[in-house]
Amino acid sequence: MEIVQKEILNDNTLVEILSDLNARAMGYFEGDLDTGVELLGEVFSLAESHPQLTAEEKFGFAGCYLTLGRFQMKQGKFGSAIRAYSQASELYRQTGAAKLNAWTESYIGVAYAHMGEFNKALRALFSAVQVMRREGDAILAAEISNDIGYVYIQLEQPARAIGLLDEVIPVLREANEASRLGWALDTLATAYTHLGKHAHALEASAEALALAERVQSWQDICVISLNRGNSFREIGQLSQARAAYQRSLQVASEHKLRADFADVCIRLADLDLQEGKVDGAIATLLRVLHITEELSRQAAQMDCCRILSQAYEQKQEFAQALNFYKKFHQLKSSIFSAEADQRMRNILALHQLDSLRREAEDFQKQNLALRREIEEQKQEKQMLEQLALTDPLTHALNRRAFYERATVILLEAQRTGSPLTLMMLDVDHFKEVNDQFGHVYGDSILARLVDSLHNELRSGDLLARYGGEEFVILLPGVDREQAERVGERLRVVVEQQSHPDEAHPPVTVSLGAAIAPANKLPDSIDPLINYADEALYRAKQSGRNCCALNILS
Repeated sequence: MEIVQKEILNDNTLVEILSDLNARAMGYFEGDLDTGVELLGEVFSLAESHPQLTAEEKFGFAGCYLTLGRFQMKQGKFGSAIRAYSQASELYRQTGAAKLNAWTESYIGVAYAHMGEFNKALRALFSAVQVMRREGDAILAAEISNDIGYVYIQLEQPARAIGLLDEVIPVLREANEASRLGWALDTLATAYTHLGKHAHALEASAEALALAERVQSWQDICVISLNRGNSFREIGQLSQARAAYQRSLQVASEHKLRADFADVCIRLADLDLQEGKVDGAIATLLRVLHITEELSRQAAQMDCCRILSQAYEQKQEFAQALNFYKKFHQLKSSIFSAEADQRMRNILALHQLDSLRREAEDFQKQNLALRREIEEQKQEKQMLEQLALTDPLTHALNRRAFYERATVILLEAQRTGSPLTLMMLDVDHFKEVNDQFGHVYGDSILARLVDSLHNELRSGDLLARYGGEEFVILLPGVDREQAERVGERLRVVVEQQSHPDEAHPPVTVSLGAAIAPANKLPDSIDPLINYADEALYRAKQSGRNCCALNILS
């Protein structure tokens, strides 16, 4: 408070003090983050001593809180950032500053996205982008739309992200917004990487990196270099990948970007593991896991635990491998639970309804065009509803549709008093298949696998793609004896039918089955998932290409 008190004695107004405080803090934004945060901490004492504020003073405080949140974001303190942003948002709301309030809400959305709370992130971002469109600010609407694209990628919907970015990038190019254009290009590159279009990803990220270097945006350089490393790794250029990761690590270390530092360390550890440096990878991941827990970054924690499980399995320390695999699954379940998926659908539905409402207002004087638009919307909605239920590659049910239908089957089993079996199926050594023969061939394997499984299952059975090369099968009315026969039949069928010619080796699967007797049916589908997952792990531990069972007790 010494600086503030001196200024007050010099008869500066509160607005002047806040403006000066904010300006001096911003001088540390690309350098000493800790000093900037310490300086901005004075705003809390000022707020306590000024309970009654004018509108202009509220603007001053809001600006300081917003800046504080930005500093805390760069430090990886996302929870603290959200609290600071929320204070700024409330002050802007009180003064009727709709645009500034929306802008602050978008920052809140980004912070939630980094914490893995994607429902809250999308709710905040959709609300913010709607305000910007109503206010006619195409640039800020484009920037927030880019953030929405980032969330889509985290939700494993890269194609949806690309569709959004194809609208955003031309707006930013025309406006000559270098920094914002760089962010959008990096998001586009990340989406292409997720789709396996690595040449497109590297082209987009090269332009993004050049823009970030031009304006010396260190956090952008850090993130873009990390993403370029991911692209290089995917195409097998490991030396280029490591160089890109090292560049990202250097920037993150020099500029105290803790969250980005953790992300790049995870990628370097994964690369070390791929190159046989198991002990080094484990040591790095254990240190980073602690950082991700401190920062409440669930997605990064999940990634750490997944790679740690693989590392300990390579060391044949199976107890540790199982421990981290369980942690990975718990985190995955918390992020992608049925409840979370339902909330996500509700948020998306509300956003789509709002978009339709705005379009209807624009076309209300053109009745014929409006009717045509509504009809097209109905057809699109039907298509989207179908797409929302199925995996685009294999045409099996997706995870969300599985949870919805599985819940109905579970309730029916409880009503009729019949057993229920759930199987988890994983393609053995699928990464090696992709590495040796390419992702196109790997995709064809998964598509043929689903066709083979559908031919062996009953009309009332459920088959869904759970993620990657992992599938889930729900078998109503199937007890232990029947589950053993079904599991073995599916294993044999896949081994015999999953490869087209002699040039390619047979593809095998491991299965884990959870059997719930009629008197042991759980209240939800999640215990069956967990039991089947444990059985699948045992099957892999036993040499793969087999089926292991777990019975609910």
